[in-house]
Amino acid sequence: MKKLINRSLTILSSIALLVSCVNEDYDLTKINLESLSGLKGITVPVGSTDRFVLKDILPDDLGDFGMSVDQQGNLMLTIDGNVQSDEISVPYFSLEGYYDDKIETTTVLDPIYVTGLGDNPDLVTGDVPFEDIVYNIDIHQTDIPKEIIDVRYADVTSLITISFDYSSTRFPFEKVWISADSRVIFPECVILDEAPAGFERISDHEMSFKDDFPVLPSGSHADFPIIGIDFTELSENQGFISRGEFSVNFDVVISGSVFLKAQDCRQEGFFQPEFNSVISLEKAVINSITASVEIDEKMKSLEQEFIVKDVPEYLNGPGTCLDFNALRLNMSIINSLPFNGLLSTSFATYSEDNDMPLWNSQIDNLLLPSSSTVSYSLSEDGSGAPEDYKDVAVPGLNSFLRRMPDSYIVKGIVEPQDEYIEIVPGSVYGMSLEYEFVAPMSFGPDFKLQITEDIHNLNVDIQELSVSQAIVKLDAVNAVPLAFMLDAQAIDADGNVIGGISATVDKTIKAGTLESPTVNPVQIIFTCQGKLSFEGIRLTVTADSPAEAPLNDNQYFMFDNISLHLPEGITYNN
Repeated sequence: MKKLINRSLTILSSIALLVSCVNEDYDLTKINLESLSGLKGITVPVGSTDRFVLKDILPDDLGDFGMSVDQQGNLMLTIDGNVQSDEISVPYFSLEGYYDDKIETTTVLDPIYVTGLGDNPDLVTGDVPFEDIVYNIDIHQTDIPKEIIDVRYADVTSLITISFDYSSTRFPFEKVWISADSRVIFPECVILDEAPAGFERISDHEMSFKDDFPVLPSGSHADFPIIGIDFTELSENQGFISRGEFSVNFDVVISGSVFLKAQDCRQEGFFQPEFNSVISLEKAVINSITASVEIDEKMKSLEQEFIVKDVPEYLNGPGTCLDFNALRLNMSIINSLPFNGLLSTSFATYSEDNDMPLWNSQIDNLLLPSSSTVSYSLSEDGSGAPEDYKDVAVPGLNSFLRRMPDSYIVKGIVEPQDEYIEIVPGSVYGMSLEYEFVAPMSFGPDFKLQITEDIHNLNVDIQELSVSQAIVKLDAVNAVPLAFMLDAQAIDADGNVIGGISATVDKTIKAGTLESPTVNPVQIIFTCQGKLSFEGIRLTVTADSPAEAPLNDNQYFMFDNISLHLPEGITYNN
């Protein structure tokens, strides 16, 4: 009989082991049952649990969600992602060069008389004007990328070369000199680089012979580098005249005079100098263009669906309402698009059983500078942005995770604000959006969280004894700023709730703080109509009060002064 009672009380003591880490100083196997005759109304002290600190209770794996801690130890739920637009690559292209083998023959207007060579070897004649030399450049090209609609300006690398020569048999001189201050005049659409040696840059499209320029019978040439083409200076029906088609026609003019030196002359007489010239234009390499471009909608848009997986059951249970009061959406837009734009973006959450969104929000007209990264911080009231982020108010943002979704969709569209944009051939353009939802674990008045935890291996099995009622008494110490309601159920080894055994809790656990934890007397009453037998206990904890201050990973709760009370005693049925 003594052995049976000792065994039975040891089993009953398991009812009090609602959590692990019970103080071994109160192990019931050490109690001398000889002093417990009668047993009616007996109360047996069991002990206390260790502190359950939030950082140890929260799971390491939150599926698609992350849990982070700030410098003060405050807990934050996070979810992040990245969305990218389609990319577009602008092909390399160039403007065709030009070469015309037509020789321009230039004759001075008046004859020059050269005499007395022996007496005047240093004789230099006066400047004699020549007729303007006019070169016509005509280019037509049909292999321009069809995305280009119109071009205002092209940054190019090119070269115009003018070559000179003359016949020494017809004109017995070793050199003919083009006078300094003669000019080479290009059309206003041509933008010249710095002047080559012997020349002076008068304007963007005009060069002057800074020094006297010698023309040799064997040939001389002058090179003029071009750095740009201003298409706004072209006449109508020139430039990019249609998709993929380019046409230009312009004149280059040399205006000036020539002179002769007696030392270059092989015989005396009257002479009317004559020289030849041709012009050529190198293929223009396009470094960049300022153009109106047809932009594919896929290049300036974002859209991606994210499936939320492996979310802890307590976060998406039917009794859960995550009424966050300080949710923030930080997003950085990396824009390599060559235009300024206005970004409109939307976020929407969905459940599997409904096509209508659980929550959605549209944010319009976020400024997106070209070829840059800009960061925005969205919040309910539009304040408190991290460093380098711009505040944006989004009413209703706190409701984003009010009900945990099965999926969410991110969309974005950029509306260009510039008709003409700078394009660099060979570049790849696109846009990406990096975002992070940050939800400090603080809650509003509608917050409700229900957590169910099964405690196994209690193995309460009383065969020969019957107990009409067993009461577990404890003090719930709560340093968490949330109030809790407890519910308990007896379960078998497979996790099934056992009928016929009731477990009732008569106390709500009040919210507390680290500085001032609350101490809440609680009792769990177990009753049974027959044999009291169960493998474990299912505890359901429901928090339904706001926590305006963030939860901290050092906050805790514990059970103290645990005791087992048998108000009706034990009946032995041998």
